[in-house]
Amino acid sequence: MRKSGLVLPLSVILMVFISLMALTLLNTTSQKMELLFNRINKAELQLYAGNVFFTNYSYIQKKFMDNSSLVLSNYPEYTKAATTPAFYKEFLKSFSSDTLENQGWKELFNEFSDSVFYIPGANLEALFSRLAKGLDVKLVMIPHKNFPSTLLTVVRVKSKKATTYLWGLVGSKYFSNWSRFELKSNTTAMWFPGSVLYGPTFFGSAGVGNGGLRAVMTIPPDESNINAYGPVFNGEVWYETWDFSLQLNPALEKPRKQIRVDQDGDGKYETNLGNKNYVVYNTGDATWIYVDGFKNVIEANTITTKGSYLYVNGSVKDFLPNGYSDDFNAKYLPWFLPGGVRKVDQDMMARLETRFSEMETYYTQNFSNITHLEDILDASYHATSGLQESYVSNGIKFEDTTRSLGTGSSISETETIENITGTIDINDVLLSIVPEVRTWLNSKNNYILSVKKQIGVPLNTNPLTEAQVQKWLEYDAIINFPNTTVVTSQKKTITQLQQTGSTTVKDFASSVSVSADVLTGSEVETLLATSMNLSPLKEYSVLKISWPREITIGGSGQFRQRTRTATREAIEYIETTKNVKVTLKWWKWRYKKGKWIKRTKTYYTSKNFTVTVPVKVKTWGDWVYGDWSDWEILSGYSSKKGSTYNASVDYYVITDPKEFDKQSFDSVVTYKVNSEDELIYPSFTATPVMLTHKGLMIVDNNISIGGSGIKYGVGKTLGREATVIEGKFTILSKNGNIATNGDIIYHDLLSDSTFMSYVDQPGEAFDPDYDPNDSAYAVSLDDMLNLVAANGNIYLPYAATYADRMRIKNIKLTSNIFAFGKGNRGEINIEKYYKYNVNMGYRHIFGTMVSRDNSAAGTSGWYGESYGFRSRNYYDERLYGNEDMPFGTPESNLLQAMGIGMK
Repeated sequence: MRKSGLVLPLSVILMVFISLMALTLLNTTSQKMELLFNRINKAELQLYAGNVFFTNYSYIQKKFMDNSSLVLSNYPEYTKAATTPAFYKEFLKSFSSDTLENQGWKELFNEFSDSVFYIPGANLEALFSRLAKGLDVKLVMIPHKNFPSTLLTVVRVKSKKATTYLWGLVGSKYFSNWSRFELKSNTTAMWFPGSVLYGPTFFGSAGVGNGGLRAVMTIPPDESNINAYGPVFNGEVWYETWDFSLQLNPALEKPRKQIRVDQDGDGKYETNLGNKNYVVYNTGDATWIYVDGFKNVIEANTITTKGSYLYVNGSVKDFLPNGYSDDFNAKYLPWFLPGGVRKVDQDMMARLETRFSEMETYYTQNFSNITHLEDILDASYHATSGLQESYVSNGIKFEDTTRSLGTGSSISETETIENITGTIDINDVLLSIVPEVRTWLNSKNNYILSVKKQIGVPLNTNPLTEAQVQKWLEYDAIINFPNTTVVTSQKKTITQLQQTGSTTVKDFASSVSVSADVLTGSEVETLLATSMNLSPLKEYSVLKISWPREITIGGSGQFRQRTRTATREAIEYIETTKNVKVTLKWWKWRYKKGKWIKRTKTYYTSKNFTVTVPVKVKTWGDWVYGDWSDWEILSGYSSKKGSTYNASVDYYVITDPKEFDKQSFDSVVTYKVNSEDELIYPSFTATPVMLTHKGLMIVDNNISIGGSGIKYGVGKTLGREATVIEGKFTILSKNGNIATNGDIIYHDLLSDSTFMSYVDQPGEAFDPDYDPNDSAYAVSLDDMLNLVAANGNIYLPYAATYADRMRIKNIKLTSNIFAFGKGNRGEINIEKYYKYNVNMGYRHIFGTMVSRDNSAAGTSGWYGESYGFRSRNYYDERLYGNEDMPFGTPESNLLQAMGIGMK
């Protein structure tokens, strides 16, 4: 008994223990199953989010092709949100700073606007909801602060059990994403041995035999000196047509034999390639036989020679099958095309052709907030103390101006502001009450069936989904919504009335000369002979823009007037709550013979819901200014002209290099007049003013840049004078040409001793294996220059005289160079390249070159001598990731999605 009495409690304890273990195992299994289910559910939501993201991307791509600009405010399918979407705030909060990845994402998100948000309209939202099987879907697109055509797109998909976010960047592909881009070149120029192109390249054509990928190559080369045997394209090559001039390596034995090939291994040499010269090349893994004529390459297993015959067991492969009308096999040119090739279709060519022709319009539409030079000149001339005026703009527009500065001159300015109103988008507001309306409609089966009848879905008493309620609200509900009209934008008209004086100044700033350099504060003040409170020993980026001036003194004044307009959009609103009355039209239903039958009598039931609506603007966006109209003479015109004198103007943009780390730069700007008649119109330095800008300089017509340097600057101390760029600038000619007269050098590269060894001696060529991207200072390089001819040509380099042509040897240009335009515009040329001296070396480019066409850089004489230049293009690897790009970098109309993440 004692023994059994002892066993019973142990048995009970054991049973309890086993039960607890079983319960624990069951709970653990249940938790694991729930975790697995949640993971499956999360993966499903991520799939839905991806479908929504790429559907939206495809839709944007179509709109982009139709409109040629990625400005969502122009697309009625999207609306600008009045406030920051709540789900986006939640999204940002989910990125703590506890990991480097989260810190990196937060840094990226901060590059995008914190006040402009675009959300899809009701039709797109309904589509996105269907893609996510009726789940709650939200999407927002946010433009980049400096590059508005790059959009951060965030998608949220939410179910009862999980929420997922997917985000990525959608934007146009920049032309700077290619190292060398020729759209439809019509040239017969070839890429010759010795030329080197780093980075991806694009070669279109204007027809058979013209343009495209054209090159002279010797195969197989001496692998220890590949550059001497052909141009090297160190990046993927996109091409439409091609034309190669190939020769078998003359240094190798080139026997001539009857070539027979056994391709099926049956011992019979059934393929007859004829009597041809050939060269055998061993890759290490395979043996290739190059056959003269280059239509085929033989991949050989065994080779046997017998008399005048060459017997090969192997395969005959197409190499250059039928000339440039067909694709070629880049596999057999591994030395010259290591990055591979990609054939370009006609659709892409047509789209890019459109973009080239519309580039001038593109800049007008997308970069409108520009300060006109005349405003700054007036402010500087009339100011009585330094930094009297301050201007905020994206950049400066240089154009011909006529101003009055003499006695009796005065100008008055008036502004009128017109409010532009619009009605609230009722569908967007109603989205906020969908859950409440859904609860109301699901309260009775008669309501559910009546709604389903109205929206055309199968009749049953299953509860209505939010997507079904949203559809009913948009199309079938009777809604009594307050007629709320709000101010959505403003239009400002600025009118200037001027009484001109006895001195008239004409600034011919539509054709300018640009140089840049780095000077200390004391050197700048010495140069300008004026105190500007600059730090004496600190270095400053100095951009100098010069043009001629004509002064008329005497004559009579006149009254004249001009206007300009500006617009701005409402960004954020003060909100209030209002009632909206929703009325349901419904019927009583009965179920008979397997279907629902509607009774005849109609009923109406109404319910009030509270919505939040904007009533008053809280925050405005920036003013976007249009151009001034031409001056219109009102009265007091006089024919008395006075006497005319000439002078020149040097305009200076002086910036602390630290400013270039910001979205916009604070610069001191002033100008210096150099007069030809000191007694009548003395030379002077105008009062400096402040300019907040993004580095975009627009000139109506011609620009010359390069060489020269600035007095006291770094560019004057190099072996050959150079324009030295510190900072980020886009210099744009709207309708003219750009001529480069000499070297252009990024200042940061001068810190590298290897790079300096090439520029501190005139005419020193880069070593073939040298790449500026490998510089020890390339990691800290943040200088960049765009030279853009929106509807013109670029002469690279340009030399007006024989003496100039003799001194531009082994030119070095660190910049991105773009030539667009219609018809025969958009060319990059070396004018009279055949008149340059023998062995001028190389035209070194560090950056990108984009053009419709380009001339040859050099040519050969009767005796094999070389005139002009060969090309060595080094792609600035920062452009792969769109790093450090200046504001106003030109975009193609090809769209891309990148930087995708999810959580």
